[in-house]
Amino acid sequence: MPVKLSPAMRRISTRQNSLTALRSAVVVPGYPTRRSAALTLGIPRTTFNAHLRVVEDSAGFAVFNHRKRPVTVTPRGQPLIREAKRLIALLDGAREPCQER
Repeated sequence: MPVKLSPAMRRISTRQNSLTALRSAVVVPGYPTRRSAALTLGIPRTTFNAHLRVVEDSAGFAVFNHRKRPVTVTPRGQPLIREAKRLIALLDGAREPCQER
């Protein structure tokens, strides 16, 4: 897919399971805790936390403020989460089967 990625997203995209990690990251906003977000995804909290670490470690900056409840996206992380949502929507749209008329 010919999509221009931000430098942070390029670093994230080279990591193993980056798409799964990004899917977890975009779920965080709106949930009162990481635990509740993990439960929604049906994965263990430790796995969910590992996904968030992949995103933040790869990006090279804090994407989330983990000290507040609910967990919020940092000002620097907001563009990255928006970009992740757009990319996931593009990938999911590309996976949909073509409908014949």
